[in-house]
Amino acid sequence: MVAVVTGGSMEPAILAGDVVVYRRGLVPHRDEAVVFEDDRTLVVHRVVRVDECGGVVTKGDANACADAEVVRSDDVRGAVVAVLPTWRLLARVSRAPGRPQLR
Repeated sequence: MVAVVTGGSMEPAILAGDVVVYRRGLVPHRDEAVVFEDDRTLVVHRVVRVDECGGVVTKGDANACADAEVVRSDDVRGAVVAVLPTWRLLARVSRAPGRPQLR
């Protein structure tokens, strides 16, 4: 599965515009990035710890504190297996000197 990141909570590891590839069915482990559903929105954050019931405490790399709510195991969609900076690379190429700019 793939998702395009729109926020900056995982900077500098994952930036807005990056594409994350995630695999369903993997058990989340500490320090790995996971995709989970929060209020019908997909979120990418890093696992701080997994509790005894399988719930996951997460935190965005750029955030000062861990997320307040424990993510239920049913809401974890998968573990991030790759980050593709596709959209950032395309944006950089399009802004290269000598190329027409859109405003």
